[in-house]
Amino acid sequence: MLAVAAACGVRAPAPVDVLALTRELGSDGARRALVARVLADPRDVQARLALATLADHLGRPGEALDQLEAVVDLGGPAGTRWHDADRARMSRLLLARGRLRLARGAATALADLRRAGELGADVPADELARAHVAHALARLRHVDLHEREAGRRELAERDLTRDRAVVDPEVAGARDRATPDARGAYGAWLWSHGARRAGYDELATWREDVPAPHDPALAEAYLRALAWWTPWDGPPLPDDAVAEGGAARCRYATCSPRAALGTVDEPALALAPPGVEGRDTDAALAWLAIEVDAARRGDVALGPALRARVDAAIADAPRASTVLRWTLAYVAGEAPPVVMAASSPVEAQTVAALAAALAGHEDGSGTSSLPDGADPRELATARYAATRVPGAVDERVLAGIAYAYRNDAAVADRLGRDAIARSVDEASARAAVAALFDALGDPGRARLLWQAAADASAEPAFFEGLAEAAARANDPDAAMIDATTAAAASGDPGAVWARMSRVLVDAGRPAHALTAARSAIDLAGPDTLPAALDAAIAASRALGRAEQAASLSARRAALWPPVGGDVARDPTDPVAAIAALDDQGRGDLDRLWLASRWAPRDVATRAAFVRLAGTADPRRRTCEAELVALAGDADPVRALAAATSLGR
Repeated sequence: MLAVAAACGVRAPAPVDVLALTRELGSDGARRALVARVLADPRDVQARLALATLADHLGRPGEALDQLEAVVDLGGPAGTRWHDADRARMSRLLLARGRLRLARGAATALADLRRAGELGADVPADELARAHVAHALARLRHVDLHEREAGRRELAERDLTRDRAVVDPEVAGARDRATPDARGAYGAWLWSHGARRAGYDELATWREDVPAPHDPALAEAYLRALAWWTPWDGPPLPDDAVAEGGAARCRYATCSPRAALGTVDEPALALAPPGVEGRDTDAALAWLAIEVDAARRGDVALGPALRARVDAAIADAPRASTVLRWTLAYVAGEAPPVVMAASSPVEAQTVAALAAALAGHEDGSGTSSLPDGADPRELATARYAATRVPGAVDERVLAGIAYAYRNDAAVADRLGRDAIARSVDEASARAAVAALFDALGDPGRARLLWQAAADASAEPAFFEGLAEAAARANDPDAAMIDATTAAAASGDPGAVWARMSRVLVDAGRPAHALTAARSAIDLAGPDTLPAALDAAIAASRALGRAEQAASLSARRAALWPPVGGDVARDPTDPVAAIAALDDQGRGDLDRLWLASRWAPRDVATRAAFVRLAGTADPRRRTCEAELVALAGDADPVRALAAATSLGR
């Protein structure tokens, strides 16, 4: 009895009067005093609970959760030594953290919501159901067959599809006795949620079991999945699958550019492999319109794309369009930038697009979107971090950390810790600050924070960030290990390896880059294969393997988009503009400016212009503003290049 009484006596120690302490010392002083107590005695439960209470009141939920977790870990003979208010606080914070993780589809949301419910929080059934789906999807994205099967069973056994307003009804296809149509819908749902291998398997089974004609939406999803799964040098895709592929079919079939122009088929046709296909004047003019649009989106360089699509000899045909003749001459560096008159609807559309593009070739006065006095380096690094880990830390807070880092790295560390403590999900906040240090060129700090983020919430994106930081910190072996973890759980391992190969090339590790690129080439779909081959070519050249680089270049020439650099005087080609710089990196500013106008997503031309232009040139500020915007690009490698190109 005495033992039980003693246990009950220590179960809930007398709380520290946080309000009185705050009145006496102020909020900051009270927090410092409590932190000192915890550092002096890490087992001081009273101090930890008081610090959690104060942190919660001060808007530092991450710090509050850390202290409450420590109290739970300390435990006691009869369990956690806390009060009802502490338990309620932890349940509320866990619920908030679980919701943030659920919003980004993290598997760890389920554990948070479950714990919050066990501690007394009212967790809505729909949120718990979606957390189960997120947990199952994380397993279904894995390369391991047993993990994928466990994820399928997790969906099927819980019968989550009963609540159709909450969970996608296609999950009904996860059941053992699902109909072929249900499995097809389930496969398309998996594919759209990043579980590519599992989605392909289900869609392949659906197509085998269901006779034609097939559901158009599922047939299109199957074609995309089949193209991703089929090796780049494998057999052509089956004609019947391509014919049913809906908006995707023109990427894999011979479609008429004239028929596709201005329709839903045009985006897919713009991604079709290269070849001289504009063999008559009407087709050539249609290709011109398609490629001008693609160039203005930043998907291709106009000159290389046009030369891959159109036979240059067609310019000499008697019925050749004047607009087409001028454009072919312009991309060969043989015509001035003037706008031609149109004589047909297609020409009018093309002329309008050309005129809009050429209008960007002015001196840049008044076109900068940067606030007066703003430092583009701080804005770009903050934009990169906020985009890499969306919703974790406010972009303005990240910019403040970047500003502090320029003057005193210790102050930046303190501000980073503050930002993390003020986030209820410290894992994502650590990842955002890690990405910021990546952009600031400090891989050591970045690596520590990426590791902490991955430890707190084991998400593929965090392991990929950790791998990249390790590569930049001159530890490529560790980078390969972490990249393997990220790739295995990502749902699309080829894409992860393609990005890693580019990071390793930039980090000066060509041997490791080549290993990563080989994995990417074996696994990548058509969207990521060009980048993997580009990295493999660069790594091969760095290693002095000229024949290997030539062989890889021949493979790369069969893919889209074209590399560029094939015509030295092409004003639309950023590769040619960079190649024209001399050995000291000096070059023609007007040439760089012109090439950057034709390539809205090109970092290299803008970075070179900023480096070479004087501060009095208004075009420099425009390029700086564009690099800040590109720091938020969907391609993280391009985004980081933009963020780091503005100097440190």
